Amino acid sequence: MTPTTFLRRLLAAATAVLLATQAEAGNDKVLFFGIDGFKADAIPAAGMVNLERLIASGVYTDGGWAPDTSVSGPGWSTLFMGVERDKHGVRDNSFAGQNYARYPHFLSLIEQRKPQLVTAYAYNWAPLYQQMRPQADLRFDGPEADDGKLIAQAEDWLRNRADLDVLSTYYYGVDEAGHSHGFHSDTPQYLQAMGRADAALGRLLQAIRARPGYAQENWLVVVTTDHGGTGTGHGADRPEHRKVAMVMSGAGIPALGRNALAEPLRQVDVLPTLFEHLGVPTQGLDLDGRSRLHPQPRRFAYGRNLLANPGAEYGAAHSDLGYDPDIAGWTKGGAQTVMRYGARNDLPSGQGQLFVGLGKGSLTQRIALPADAAGRPFRLDAQLGASAGSAHDARVLLRFIGGDKRSAVNWNDDTAYFFAGDRYYRYDFARDRVAEGYPKPIAGNWVGFEGLPGGPRDLDAGFNAGNGKAYFFKGDQYLRFDVAADRVDSGYPKPIAGNWPGLERFAGGARDLDATLAVSGDKIYFFKGSQYLRYNLAQGDRADARYPLDLSAATWSGVQQWPLGVEAAFKRNAGVAYFFDRGEYIRYDLSADKAAGGYPQPVDAATWPGLEAFRAEGRFFASAPLGAAERTGQPLARALYGSVPEGATAVEVELRFEKGSGAGFPFADELNLRID
Repeated sequence: MTPTTFLRRLLAAATAVLLATQAEAGNDKVLFFGIDGFKADAIPAAGMVNLERLIASGVYTDGGWAPDTSVSGPGWSTLFMGVERDKHGVRDNSFAGQNYARYPHFLSLIEQRKPQLVTAYAYNWAPLYQQMRPQADLRFDGPEADDGKLIAQAEDWLRNRADLDVLSTYYYGVDEAGHSHGFHSDTPQYLQAMGRADAALGRLLQAIRARPGYAQENWLVVVTTDHGGTGTGHGADRPEHRKVAMVMSGAGIPALGRNALAEPLRQVDVLPTLFEHLGVPTQGLDLDGRSRLHPQPRRFAYGRNLLANPGAEYGAAHSDLGYDPDIAGWTKGGAQTVMRYGARNDLPSGQGQLFVGLGKGSLTQRIALPADAAGRPFRLDAQLGASAGSAHDARVLLRFIGGDKRSAVNWNDDTAYFFAGDRYYRYDFARDRVAEGYPKPIAGNWVGFEGLPGGPRDLDAGFNAGNGKAYFFKGDQYLRFDVAADRVDSGYPKPIAGNWPGLERFAGGARDLDATLAVSGDKIYFFKGSQYLRYNLAQGDRADARYPLDLSAATWSGVQQWPLGVEAAFKRNAGVAYFFDRGEYIRYDLSADKAAGGYPQPVDAATWPGLEAFRAEGRFFASAPLGAAERTGQPLARALYGSVPEGATAVEVELRFEKGSGAGFPFADELNLRID
């Protein structure tokens, strides 16, 4: 061996030892920053600049849901233990039923499985350390609710403990402000508390960047929360309480930004993600989530299944029928769950998992389409079924979004106007059908509509205020129409922003509304996407406080069948309103404040004679209800197929369940949507 060869081998050996030493020391680091009770829809108004930087450099979602008992005990247990509440057992803040012996805190698991890592926590809500009892090398069981001392301690560890590998911190004050003043984006005290939480996050991020070995360290930063809220409380099974925001940044996470994932980040995904980053083994832990360390954006591709979680296999199966779990990839409109084949006598035998309906409701997802999808063939396959001898039903529906927009306005006791694309219909209630000679072009018949952006077509929404004026909305503009003069008032259109205070609280701002519903001369409801807000024309001429809220059984009972939003709405009379969504409609009982039984129903010649444009032919497809002979307890194949219509910008797939009389359940599996 020559001296040169010997030196090379010696250098290689020394380098290997150095790399092994660095790996043992833990160059992969984690900061888990938990903010109690912070809501995604308040982030823009709170000016959370540090959080926004993390979002821009990483991945963010607000589509995951907290447990159905949406308080801190179940929320933090799900996050820290990596399992849902039917496993960790915590239903409320009493922590009764906890199963932490089987599912311990993630820091305790790190101490057991990779004890060479230096771990730390800083908590100032006592149950997090008194009930969960996390094991860690460094502990701060802080004074209750004293965020200042907690952040100071966490910052000190980050700056001065070069050996620190994992830090879990908690911020109390946002939840406290919500309980005192309200969990809403129009509540100044709540926004100020969120701003303080963001400043605290900024201090910790700066401390990380100031570490002497920062250039050699690989940090993963996770920011999330346990629940949301409405008013000054939370705890209900409703979207505003259950929707949770989550941000992951660093450690090679791609800069995907907001809501780019086909399957949103979930609370149970945090533990396996951290463990993969840290090299902590997860075998035998029976976790409910999966690592999202390498998140993939939703990618459209011809010839493959476009649906996320199409077979109920992402996530855990459940046996507790009293639990309404998060179902990855799908937006819930009512109570559904995921169970294993053969888990009960009234479910089919087989391998894997399936979707199970617990009542009347839906699972929905929407997929954006490229422009060149128009004219291509599509096919939606599904396995649907119901327990033998039952009256349950499972259906699959498909709607294409885009193209001609639709809206509806009640004009008087005899007449309503329906707008579709560049045409409109006059509906005669006395004859219960479209009047003769319609549809007609909007242009030339509605004087002044030509001033709208894009011309007299594709109205977003409109309502008759009952005071001689009607209002119509399109894009970011609106018109005021004089009913007696039969024309738009001078000076219009005008921008919605600034003239309709409060509508800017909608996601995306004061524009692109979906529907309006005037329930009285003063009270107007505006709908946009999954949200709505109530507007008061008499008291302040502005949106009421503590809106927007989400469409759900808690707000518009029965309309939650369409959790992603409605297409049009109008009030027929003092007792009845109608909602429309691309081929279907719901009759809403305003006195009972819920949808009438038996809805949604199709818009067809029997229900709305002459209203062809609202039938959405070629844009709306639905499988037939299960017949009595088909309720055998085994899944049956169903298929919808056709061609993608011109102008379609998205496709929406809905899995609809109705649990009728008899034992057992409706169920579904193996959904497959392809465009070739």
